[in-house]
Formats: sequence, C-alpha cells, structure tokens
Amino acid sequence: MDFVWAFFPHLAQVEVGQVLLNDDGLLVQVGVSADMASCPKCRVASRRVHSRYVRRLSDTAIATRPARLVVTARKFFCINPSCGRKVFCEELAFADRYARRTRLADEGITSVAAALGGRAGARLGRALGIGCSPSTLLRTIRRTPEPAVRTPVVLGVDDFALRRGYVYATLLVDMQTGRPIEVLPDRTAETLTGWLVDHPGVEVICRDGSAAYAGGAAAGAPNAVQVSDRWHLWRNLCLTVDKCVALHRDSLKEPSIEPAPPQAEPADLPVHESGLAIRTRRRFTEIQDLLSQRVSRAAISRQLRLDPHTVRRFANATCVDELLTKVSRQTILDEFMPYLCRRWNEGCTDGEALFREIAEQGFRGSVKTVRRFLQPFRAGLPMPTSMPDVIKPRQATNWIVTDPDHLTTQHRDQLQRLLARSPPWPPSPAMSAGSPRCSRP
Repeated sequence: MDFVWAFFPHLAQVEVGQVLLNDDGLLVQVGVSADMASCPKCRVASRRVHSRYVRRLSDTAIATRPARLVVTARKFFCINPSCGRKVFCEELAFADRYARRTRLADEGITSVAAALGGRAGARLGRALGIGCSPSTLLRTIRRTPEPAVRTPVVLGVDDFALRRGYVYATLLVDMQTGRPIEVLPDRTAETLTGWLVDHPGVEVICRDGSAAYAGGAAAGAPNAVQVSDRWHLWRNLCLTVDKCVALHRDSLKEPSIEPAPPQAEPADLPVHESGLAIRTRRRFTEIQDLLSQRVSRAAISRQLRLDPHTVRRFANATCVDELLTKVSRQTILDEFMPYLCRRWNEGCTDGEALFREIAEQGFRGSVKTVRRFLQPFRAGLPMPTSMPDVIKPRQATNWIVTDPDHLTTQHRDQLQRLLARSPPWPPSPAMSAGSPRCSRP
C-alpha cells in the first residue's frame, strides 16, 4: 500500500483498507490503528471502547477525480470519575471535529477561495474535482482567522469612497509588503491619531496632501517622517510642468520658415482678446492695487463683491499670465486655421462660404465660431500668409515628463526647438503654494 500513502501522505498514521473506484470518484476505507484515545475534556487516556461509527470525509482530488474517505471511528468511555463526560469520540489526526472534509482538502479550498472568491472559485473547483459551492467558499473565507497585524515601519495612508461624495474611509497599508492592515471608518485626524497611538513604532508615514492626515500623523506619531507617495509626487510634477507650459503658450508656435513681410505685424495694430481675458486683466489690476494699499483680502472680497477664493487666486498670482492660462485654450477651430488663412488670402472673405468648406472637412462648430475668428481681420488686422504649426500644451507636457529615450526622433527634435525658443521660467511662490505638500512638521 505504499502507493496509497504516496497519494494520501496525511493517512500515514492510520490503516488504509480497500480503495474502490466508482462513478462518483475514489472511495478509500480508513480505520484508526491507535489502541487508546484521550478525553477532550480532561485529557485522560482510555482503552475502553464504547462503540464504533462511520465518518465520511471529502479529501483532495486525484487526477480530477473526487476522493472520499470512509473512516471507521470509535467512541470511548472516560475512565476519570471526576470528569463530567462519560463517553467521547476519538480525535482524528487528519480532520477536525464535526468536519466534513480533511484538513488537507480544507487548505486547498481555502487557497482557491482566497484567490478567486465564490463563483470563480466554484468553477475552478469543479474543473479540479473539488465539489464546493460559492457559498461554501465564502463561508471558508469568513471563518479563516486573520493574520496577526504587526505595526509597519513604513505606513501608507489614503482615503477611498464607500459612497462617493458622502461616505469615505481610510485605508492603512504596509508599504514594505504592500498588504492592507486596517480600514478606519472615516478620514478624520482624530481617528488616525488614535490608531497611531495604539500602534507605536511607525517611522515613516506615506500619505497624500490631506491636512487631516497631516494633523493626525503629527499628533499620533510626532517622531515619524511624513513623505508623499509616488503617485502624488508624479502628479504634482506633471501639474507644475503643465502650468509652466501653459504660461509659455506663445512659444508653442513653430516659427515660420519663410520670413514674414515687415508690414504683416505693425506695432500699432490692436490685439484681439476675448471679453473674459479683458475682465481678467482688469480684475487682476484692481486686486493688486488694493493689496498694495494694505487692504485685507476679506475687505477686497466685500468691496469688489467677489468670492474669497477668487480673491485669493488673484492675490497669489505673480502675473496676469498665470490667470490667463485657463482663458486661452485650444479650440476646435485650430486645425482649420491654416485653411481659413489660405482661403482668405485668395480672396474668399465670406464667412458662410468658409464655414461650409471646413464643415465638409470635419469641422463640428458653428458659423459663429468662424465669424469670431475672422472679425479682427475685418477690422484691419492683416491675415498671415500661413499659420505656424502649434504644439498642444498637453503634448508638450508629455514630451517633457517622458524619458528622452522613449521619444521618437521627431518629437525629440521638436522638444529641443521648443526649449531653445522658450525663455527661462523661474518658479514663483504662488505656483508651489497651490500644490499639496508633504513634509515633516
């Protein structure tokens, strides 16, 4: 029977009888060879057999064939007069009390349940010869004891939405192993402080820019170093580069190869701006003048009837171009501007006709958009002979933050020309004030 113990190593301490193969799978008859058993209550060994009974246990499958054990177990008299139990069942080394599966089969089902869950685990179990339902797998997961939680040296703190916009919780992760260790019921500073006080030993706290997490970490672990996680570091870098590119949007235009005629851009011609840009410039001047007169921001908000957040945004800006970056954006007409310039210089100045021509090329805007574009040129501003190629701000940002080895030769050359014609950009205090920070308090 050595081959039987090779397939059933957990049955090495018992007597294996017949091994039958039927339509339902493999049937193995097992008998216990020990001549005594210990009472589970008083742990006194007894040899007095009371009776015998049969237990049927599911075991691990062999060659995708289900295996079942038919175990002939015994009941013993307890010989300890002071014990309250008179009769007890002997314990099996390969199965728990009242269990319907062996421990080895239970470990396999637990692994499948932990990896795939209910329905997917049940489908894999049927393919492997493990008969179990989705509910059985879920019950197995629920009764599996949780591993002991040790206090991590590097703790990751982040929030997630249980109900977006209404209910949020906090997830704590061991950053060295990547395993979640705790879910806090909310994202307040007091809750995080209480957890850190109850679990001393955290040396580094990796978090986002939340002020609540900053205060809770400082109060609960004052000696821990607070750092920003990689995602927020990269996001803050991309936002800063995107804002820098937007401030230098004039440099995104590729210079024309052919020199423009001297009369093409006279100095005294007015520059066409939208009404929003004009209001932004005027409002920036008013707020900066009041700030120079030592007027508080709250008083400026009341005097100009502006929201305090708007006043703070205008007050923190070092120049008006920082505020105009969101005003001058790419439009749906940009790719059709070279065609409109060429047709205008050819003598076609009818806005309706130009609109119909670019609509056939895929333009999805309205005729008013075309008329607004042509209005400055009807007022006297000369139409350029050709429109320079304009690099989109998002494309320039991607080039800057991408590894140069991962850029094509064309994009690398365009980026070098863009950097060569762009003026140096000193970072302003207002630029960094709006981005979240993570530093040691």
